[in-house]
Amino acid sequence: MTTKTKRTVVAGAMAVASLALLFGFAGGSNLVFGLLQPKKERRIDYSQAVPLQVSFEVRKPKKLRAKADLSCAEARDEQNAFAAYEAVRKMLSDGIDPETIPYLDCFLPDRLSSDDPQKILSQFLGEVFEPNALYGYLQRKSEEHLHKVVQQGDLRHGSMAWGTGMLGNIALVAYQRTGQTRFVDLYVDFFERVMEMRDSVLGLHDDYHDRVMDAWGSANLGRNAGDASLWVAHVTHFSIIMRPATGFARLINEDPALAEYRPFAEDVIDFFSTAYRQFDVDLRPAEGADEVWFWRPLVNKFEATNHVHLQGQTLLNMYAITGDEFYADRIRWIIRVFERGVEIDKDGYIAWNYFPYLQVPESMNDPNARGYSEYVWKAGLTVPFLYEAVQAGFEVDPSIIAATTKTIREHVVANNDLAHYFHPRNQGSIPEDAGRASIIGFLSAATDDPAIEAQIIDIITTRRDLYPEGWLNSGRMALGYATQLNRDRSER
Repeated sequence: MTTKTKRTVVAGAMAVASLALLFGFAGGSNLVFGLLQPKKERRIDYSQAVPLQVSFEVRKPKKLRAKADLSCAEARDEQNAFAAYEAVRKMLSDGIDPETIPYLDCFLPDRLSSDDPQKILSQFLGEVFEPNALYGYLQRKSEEHLHKVVQQGDLRHGSMAWGTGMLGNIALVAYQRTGQTRFVDLYVDFFERVMEMRDSVLGLHDDYHDRVMDAWGSANLGRNAGDASLWVAHVTHFSIIMRPATGFARLINEDPALAEYRPFAEDVIDFFSTAYRQFDVDLRPAEGADEVWFWRPLVNKFEATNHVHLQGQTLLNMYAITGDEFYADRIRWIIRVFERGVEIDKDGYIAWNYFPYLQVPESMNDPNARGYSEYVWKAGLTVPFLYEAVQAGFEVDPSIIAATTKTIREHVVANNDLAHYFHPRNQGSIPEDAGRASIIGFLSAATDDPAIEAQIIDIITTRRDLYPEGWLNSGRMALGYATQLNRDRSER
């Protein structure tokens, strides 16, 4: 037996052993590749939760498995692509000999001649962007999300809003990149069920606003204030949920090819126009400044900058749809408050605090506010609004945009790494949590400097220590995957 043959036999045995030990399998032609599940959210005890009573059926999807003995066409179709893609990625990550990995050549027919699984994994992560895989991801995650929200019921945390918004954003970008209306259909079905979970539909009373809000409450603000029994609807959560909804409404209004979805768009616009204004009662004047800002219920401080910038993205959609100066004024207001709180140093790097400049002093000891600049996992939410506002024709100080782009390019994603803080003055290692996925937010800067996109893709595809599970392990990473659909790799 030659050395090459021995190596292949050993690698093949390793592949089978890996499958058996990590995933379990059935014998014969029924071999299946089970997939590791993503990390669970921050531990919160939901054992005493009262599940929501909703008008639709929700079922948690079965464990994700890739079927055996599929043709390449079947492995890459809408039903199988997500599971098959993840099975290939996991086996490459585990160091399995590429020659023994089912479906690898289906996804990567022009793979490197190297037999190094890690090199091929980098190629796989950098070149394989399948609409069918992302569609399968969205189908599955939408059902998982709705099931989780129903089960967490009256104790749910903020993940309801963040997950709903992120899944919608992925669908929105996927449609923009592919033009495939199945992503619109999937989102419309998902969002209509989300609308059935509003407090006004379920009769859930808001303990802070002392009314039933036409929005989505949660227990997280009460929990943060020391009483998890308090139920509060929050303008930030409302805005996060409505951003993709208004984004789709905007596309539908602008594109005659989407005319059949006009009733959905009209419903979204009408709902937002009235429901958003119920949060005006949370606006509060800032002491020592000629501004008002959104007050964070129960915890006695103004909303963080990144939260209000997320609201700003939704307002950009509504202004584009309606032309209503009310939305334009609020967009300019958010920009103005941000501009008053930034500092650009002598080297051209920019910094801003987690909170706006008008924050009450007693809140500046918040752990997120102690640094000179925002943590990157907060800044990754702050910066997209700035670039989107400029693209929409709003005036943002050009020196701020230039310094933001420079800071991202030369610090945040420089040296094939992800910084801990947005400004170089602060130091630290990025934590082992979803904070690493914040890198996707900095793709927005590629509208100002396309080289930044290449920097980010290189980090994700080569830094296995930072991104061991690739693209489809979290909502924000999957959003990054969506941005790469149908993109000519030669552009990079």
